[in-house]
Amino acid sequence: MQHPAHLQAKAAQSNWLDGYRVVISEVIREYGQSGLGLQNSSQTT
Repeated sequence: MQHPAHLQAKAAQSNWLDGYRVVISEVIREYGQSGLGLQNSSQTT
């Protein structure tokens, strides 16, 4: 992407981000207590 605003934001990202992590996953099954939920999950089962 070559948009000037994007390039400026990308260059300055370290000012507001202290690193990042991307997790891509698929939940096949869930076991145990349903009330515990997944960390950082917006939904509970």
